[in-house]
Amino acid sequence: MATQNDYNIGLDTEKWFEETIKGQTRKIKLKHMGNAAFDFIGVINGTKFFLDVKFYKCEYRIPGWLEIEAWGKETGILSHSKQVKETCFLAVLHKGMYHIINVKALQAAIRRGELVKKSGKSYDGGKECPIKFVIMNGFDDERFVLFSGKMDKDAWSRIDKTSSLKRMSIDKWFEGQFLEI
Repeated sequence: MATQNDYNIGLDTEKWFEETIKGQTRKIKLKHMGNAAFDFIGVINGTKFFLDVKFYKCEYRIPGWLEIEAWGKETGILSHSKQVKETCFLAVLHKGMYHIINVKALQAAIRRGELVKKSGKSYDGGKECPIKFVIMNGFDDERFVLFSGKMDKDAWSRIDKTSSLKRMSIDKWFEGQFLEI
């Protein structure tokens, strides 16, 4: 079960991602939604898309690891992508970088058997949760990852944080470690 701090961590990292993208390009417009299935509605070159942000606190998972189901249900953006014709993306924030993953391409590879669903357990929120996950060929897997970029450290210092991440060492996070200062 998610806690209030888990929710605030999501808000903090979503604001940070939005600020990073604003600073890097004016071609992508994002509107924060805070929807259960996705975080942003976006537009690029007049084309609408949906985007969800996932933040990995530290490098404790295999690069390319993606949770796709929890409690027997497909996770938000994966489920949502089956209901809309628009493109859906997942932005994974990991070790100082963001990686933009094409969700529909990922789902097609799972259906074809190119990516195998594996079972595991998550302990987020203090409760054991059965999950399914896949492992891409790293976060630079060209089959799914459209592009990657560096997260903006200055944007992190500018946003008003409400979660426990306000004590996170940003320099250590860029190295793949979680350390409170």
